[in-house]
Amino acid sequence: MINFLFILVGIFLRQFNINNDYYFTGELGKELIFTKHLIDNNIFPVIGMTTSHEWLSYGPIYYWILIPLTKIFSFNPLVLFWLAFAVSIMGLVVNYKVIKEIANQKIAIYSTVLISLSPLFIWQTRLSKLHVFFFILTPILIYLLHKLWQANCKYIFWTGLVFGIFFSFHFSQIPLIFVILTIMLIKKYDFLSYLKLLIGIIIPNLGIILKDIKIFLWLPYRSLGLSSESSGQTLDYFNKFFGMQFFWDQKFWFLGSIFSIGILIFYYKKYIKSVNNNFFNFYLIFSSLVVFGGLILHKNPPIHYFLPIFPNVFYMLSILMDKYFSNKQVIFIFLVFSIINIWRYEMPTDIDYVSYKKQLEISQKIVEENKGNSIKIKRVGPYDYFPENYSQNYKFLIWYLGGKIDDNSDNVVIIDDNENINTK
Repeated sequence: MINFLFILVGIFLRQFNINNDYYFTGELGKELIFTKHLIDNNIFPVIGMTTSHEWLSYGPIYYWILIPLTKIFSFNPLVLFWLAFAVSIMGLVVNYKVIKEIANQKIAIYSTVLISLSPLFIWQTRLSKLHVFFFILTPILIYLLHKLWQANCKYIFWTGLVFGIFFSFHFSQIPLIFVILTIMLIKKYDFLSYLKLLIGIIIPNLGIILKDIKIFLWLPYRSLGLSSESSGQTLDYFNKFFGMQFFWDQKFWFLGSIFSIGILIFYYKKYIKSVNNNFFNFYLIFSSLVVFGGLILHKNPPIHYFLPIFPNVFYMLSILMDKYFSNKQVIFIFLVFSIINIWRYEMPTDIDYVSYKKQLEISQKIVEENKGNSIKIKRVGPYDYFPENYSQNYKFLIWYLGGKIDDNSDNVVIIDDNENINTK
């Protein structure tokens, strides 16, 4: 019962004061404008929105979910958050059920509590991006890989299908293909099994493959570290990832990194000899090595590139707590973790952050001042070098509040976000 209370604390922090602190960015506005375009034109998407690489698109599944929800909630911009919130809660349930089956109930409970309280998971949920679906898909993939480890051939296609579905939400799972193939090699699957895996991966991504042939050039280019960009910030991103596992406050991220890396090293030394006969140890160690190695080659990986292994440190810690700690000691750890996260709770923001309340005020004022006239928005501020000056959040809000957006209009309204950043 008390463990459930800790989980409730994490759930509460995911939605705390969201009506004001909703991190509604140009990226989220772009998602809603794209969804509105699909709805207005009765388009059933076979590909999703383009990524930061304009020639590369996500798979369509996120929009299959978002289109009906957007209609049901009458285009309310908060639909993106509440979808992410619901997915994160479902992810906790799926995590518990999967880890209970492949490990034991205590490890399942411990890992679910840690994930629910982790600033990293709470922050990613509140960002309201499509990446949050990794919280469901990752434990499902682990479950299927466990079945492959048991030489259960009927799960081959489903493993490929789930891996393929990931591409509707991001591409950071790509290094995990080496984990899948290694398991299949160890368990000596035949050629037909590899074909089934490939078919499963392709089915959810036919639209991407047909449209974005360049993907076959881009994947090895980035995965082998052939990008010309500097790797100067790579350590900073790793520090943020490891530190935010446990702490909101940036001043403590280095401590969180030491703690996380200590868990990884201790777990590796303790269980490396058992990877040949224990699936979970194999998965945790090998997937961590593969993804970390890939991200070092990639250079300067944003935090969401770590998504495939977000829970790994917590799985390792849960296994160690089950082995070495008493129930009272575990409860004490969870209590301290909860207190720290409530006490130091502060949603990290980027340089472009403008509160949702302020965005609504600005958009409402623009609508009232223009009184039905068409408007062309020009935004000045962080990231204004992106398409449409990264103004899609304002464009959507102005439309939502009754304004008329027309990129060809002579009535240009300039929004200077440099004046709005970090105002309430």
